[in-house]
Amino acid sequence: MAQKKLFIGGGIIIVAAVVALWWMLSSGPLGQPTGVGAAENAVKEFGGKLQLVTIGAGSEALAETLQAHYGNLVDPALLEQWSGEPLEILGRRADSLWADRIEIDSTEQLESGAYRVLGTVMGVAPDDESEETKGTRLIAVTVENKEGVWIITEVILGSDYEEVSAK
Repeated sequence: MAQKKLFIGGGIIIVAAVVALWWMLSSGPLGQPTGVGAAENAVKEFGGKLQLVTIGAGSEALAETLQAHYGNLVDPALLEQWSGEPLEILGRRADSLWADRIEIDSTEQLESGAYRVLGTVMGVAPDDESEETKGTRLIAVTVENKEGVWIITEVILGSDYEEVSAK
């Protein structure tokens, strides 16, 4: 009986050690995700802020809005580029569908160590309170680890929204 208890106790210790090793290898400092998980988290967080950025304000107001909502997620060089090219920014537009969120389709690691996250932007109509998806748009996002922080360095948008047919 004592051998059986020792065997079970040893098994529990081995399982705990394997789980701890897996957790340490798949996480960064303090359990933060690394690699694919970190890249996808950055894109999900970015997608969660799309409706907070109103496109159409003056250039100074737009730069402030971009910094306030995307500043900790997007490379400063990309923010500066967007400030000069508002048509390339995802956000709320009065005259078309609003970018509501990003659904991730796949993630791949690039040779540089960065990750390319491919997904679909889900668009909703500005006057529709149901928040039902009215259109979709393809997106490719590059996420890099710069000095221990995962940030978006490139966003490539597909052509304009394609209408979602009613079910």
